[in-house]
Amino acid sequence: MALKKEYWVIGILSIMVVAFVLIIVIATIATRELRTPPPAITGLIANDASYIRHGQIDLSWSPSDATDFLYYYIYASQEEITDVVDLSPIARINDRTDVSYQATRYRVPGLSLA
Repeated sequence: MALKKEYWVIGILSIMVVAFVLIIVIATIATRELRTPPPAITGLIANDASYIRHGQIDLSWSPSDATDFLYYYIYASQEEITDVVDLSPIARINDRTDVSYQATRYRVPGLSLA
């Protein structure tokens, strides 16, 4: 009788583990589907600072009005960027939580202006 009880407990634990894994998978899929990019930034200005700092461009922009994201990625390319799927960001700006700033400034070192 004790052996049946052990199988019963193991069976219930197995079902609980499978259910937990399914909940995690469903939550992950739902989270991915609900992710939408924030509105585009506005007022982007790129200033050539290479005369002071070789190969550097100063970027500034007005922050997005969205509050449900944590950072900005900066991408660089010699061609117009229409999709970032195959690109790697060259920088990540993590100060999105600072609501006191009016514009974000970032220096991107090492860019060739050629």
